[in-house]
Amino acid sequence: MDRKDFENLSESELRQLKESIDDVLEEKRYRESYLKTNPKGVAIAWVVVAVIISVYRYLTI
Repeated sequence: MDRKDFENLSESELRQLKESIDDVLEEKRYRESYLKTNPKGVAIAWVVVAVIISVYRYLTI
């Protein structure tokens, strides 16, 4: 958008634009932090923990 486009917007429209930009940035930060946790690795770890618990319960019966 050109500067002229912003000059023609009212305060409420500017506020709405700012909120939508903030929402997009927040969503992007959440997505980046989710990808940094390595979801595949976390899933594999949970499967390993579940198998260990199952084997322990099977052997103690």
